[in-house]
Amino acid sequence: MCWAHAKKKIQAHVEKDTRKNFHKDLLSDVNSLQAVTDSETFELASKAFLKKWENETTFIHYFKEQWLIQNRNWYLGAHMGSPASNNALDSHNRVIKDEYTLRERLPLSRFLTVASEFVNGWSLAVDEVFATLPTMTRKDWTEAYQWATLPKEVILTYSDDTFKHYEVPAGKADKIQNFENA
Repeated sequence: MCWAHAKKKIQAHVEKDTRKNFHKDLLSDVNSLQAVTDSETFELASKAFLKKWENETTFIHYFKEQWLIQNRNWYLGAHMGSPASNNALDSHNRVIKDEYTLRERLPLSRFLTVASEFVNGWSLAVDEVFATLPTMTRKDWTEAYQWATLPKEVILTYSDDTFKHYEVPAGKADKIQNFENA
């Protein structure tokens, strides 16, 4: 659930169903509830939220039904690692509708032609040159040299003209003499 869309719907109900002097505090509490990062805390915070605002019966009935039962995954911890909103996707969707399809429903064959055109156009519009090799700073080179001069036996597992690959156990470099046996 996109937080931007959820917030807009919740705010409309707050303004419609509650007394004006509560709007700011109620929306602040909804924002705090959205920021929860795990389901156990969300469950406890939801109960506290419902208890605090129980006198706003119309809004609480709507909020409980829509945002705690039907659309439960609107808080930040519902899907860790995923974006909180889909604004970037909506932006691309609007450009497609405004500039390419002119907000018309196209037959599939025509849409595929139009889609091919805009994807091709977007691809050609990128001016960036992609790096093919990693950038190494002086600090990186210094740390690599210092590590390489440690009294360790390091086994080379793969090598070509550009790269050399070593297997090194993380966090144990200072304790292991032979990395092959780690």
